[in-house]
Amino acid sequence: MLFSLPWARHRGHNAALLRNRANEFVGACLCAVFAWCLTGPVHAQGDPQGLSANLPVRLKDAFVTPSGHVALQTAERVSIAGDGRYSARGGPAIKLGLPGRIELSFAPVRQFGDASSVHGNLAGAEVEWNFRQQGRYVPAMLISLIRQEPYGGGHQGPRDSVQFVATKSLGRSRQAPRVGIEIAWTRSFRVRPDERPKRWMVGMVSSHLIGPRTALVADVVRQQQTRQRRLSSFVDIGFNHILEPAVTISGGLGGGVASDRGAVRVFIGLKWTSGVIFQGL
Repeated sequence: MLFSLPWARHRGHNAALLRNRANEFVGACLCAVFAWCLTGPVHAQGDPQGLSANLPVRLKDAFVTPSGHVALQTAERVSIAGDGRYSARGGPAIKLGLPGRIELSFAPVRQFGDASSVHGNLAGAEVEWNFRQQGRYVPAMLISLIRQEPYGGGHQGPRDSVQFVATKSLGRSRQAPRVGIEIAWTRSFRVRPDERPKRWMVGMVSSHLIGPRTALVADVVRQQQTRQRRLSSFVDIGFNHILEPAVTISGGLGGGVASDRGAVRVFIGLKWTSGVIFQGL
């Protein structure tokens, strides 16, 4: 036993070192992909009504990155409760468009603040499948599976989420306004005694062009919070604006209603979409 203690300490140190090296490797790969994308392929035309989680509001749409394309984005959300407690979460993400209207994305999410919902950083992988294309009377439909693993200190455990999203254009043209719904269910592991292991979220979102390159977006979201017996209701308003054919900036502001009156949250983000990178997909 006396000989195992130093070995155990070295093993813990080596594990931490390996995690740091893995994070550095992933970061270097993302930077390399970003640089190659900027200098290599032809850029795609951005969609000002395209929605991602927290870009520019809480909810997303049912459309995915086209097959063979890559999207790089960063999104930040800062929430301040009525009692002054705050949380901030966000980070970069890379999205890969695959055949069959499937999107695969990876995102290391940073979290900090003094709110009870903050438990450290999460590295997530997500698979989205647009299993139904939009028709004249039928909305586009998407199902998403998300797995998030903690990294760094102060975390509780991993999370699994399932999301259903439906989006419908109110007209046949690309410029027509859009409406959508999102339903999500999340399960957290190794939670505290006063926290929910399972919780749901439901919301409605709409977008409308106010210019050839700018869209106004609004959503209403109701969800269970991490703490037991705590529900949250927010109304968010934001915008997407295309700076360049492939670059979109986003910003939004939300306010709590009912028991969340006085709470606010802010969204800010940037998205870049490539042209076709992977031929034949």
